[in-house]
Amino acid sequence: MPRSLVQSSLPPLVQCLPKFQGLPTGKDKREVIANTLRPVVLRYRQTKNLTFHPAREIAAFFGVSLQTATLAVGLLEQEGILRRIRGSRTIITGSHTITRIKLRAVVGYPLGWIEEKYSYAHRRLSRELGDELWKHHITLDTIPYMEIGGFLPDFIQRLHRHAINFAVWLTPLSHARPAFLHLQDQGVQNLVVDFNTQTAGFKTHILIDMVSSYEEVIQRWRDEFKLTRVLVIEPSDYARERILTFKQICTRHGLACEVLKSSPSLAGEIESANRNGPAIGIALLDERATAEFTFFEPAAFVSLMRRHRVLYGNNYPEVPFAGHGDMKIDRIYIDHPYLNNVIASYLTRWLNKDFSHQQVTVPTFTGFDVPLWRYL
Repeated sequence: MPRSLVQSSLPPLVQCLPKFQGLPTGKDKREVIANTLRPVVLRYRQTKNLTFHPAREIAAFFGVSLQTATLAVGLLEQEGILRRIRGSRTIITGSHTITRIKLRAVVGYPLGWIEEKYSYAHRRLSRELGDELWKHHITLDTIPYMEIGGFLPDFIQRLHRHAINFAVWLTPLSHARPAFLHLQDQGVQNLVVDFNTQTAGFKTHILIDMVSSYEEVIQRWRDEFKLTRVLVIEPSDYARERILTFKQICTRHGLACEVLKSSPSLAGEIESANRNGPAIGIALLDERATAEFTFFEPAAFVSLMRRHRVLYGNNYPEVPFAGHGDMKIDRIYIDHPYLNNVIASYLTRWLNKDFSHQQVTVPTFTGFDVPLWRYL
């Protein structure tokens, strides 16, 4: 009697890994496959066991032998997140089971409603940082909250329920200060990642340096494109200090810089006022400014991009955007794998009881004339 086919509880691998473009040469295929499948396992893991993709399907998808695919699954089995059982089935072990790796720490990652709605960087960081920390036997726990007049009372209670050892704050606002103090009083170490040296009265541990990128953009706008005027779009207080820094650099290089409050009609107003005038620079320094200015009046935005320079300074290389392939932008971005590695290194040092304050600077990078289709 032929063996019945094993049906996975997950979507097909081509849907789970839509960006996979083949295995790199010169590397251990088992480890590469295991590292590629690990985020899929953790993404779909539930409290109950789920049937994972059979080894034959894995081998066919990655273009390797059945033995190589089986060995890759074995690496994840050693971590305790997969388990092979009789009947040629591999299952994702339920999250309530005890893994074979000793957990070293739990890291809380507060994620506000505003960041969840507007910030692709905040949402994606929780997934990618979680994968990086897991390599160090540290788990990341996203803790959501609503920013309505500051933190709601139950946020502090949820912090206690998550039993975190550390908290990682990505560009926190001033209303986070009470939570900072409470965690500090409870012996929880706060790790701050920000564009400024001081945040909510606490020192920044990992500083994202924007200044050199701002300098590069403004100098190129002035020298190559002969711009004399720049408009910066401000949707909220979130990027205020970045906007002030950008404006100071513009002034130092002789460019007139005006900060405009975002509104649903702003793109159309700018397009109408500059339709026949010289080219200008339009700086969108955070993701909320990018989203609002792009989508409120898309026709006016496209018209502006055809004649003027537009900067996506939102610090992430992949911002979802229904774009136009014949158009280009300038952008500033962070090497997020490097940032995740720096965060993991900092937390590992804290686990070793080294709490000395050693600020680490993470540089940003600049790209010019980037095709807009790369943001799809």
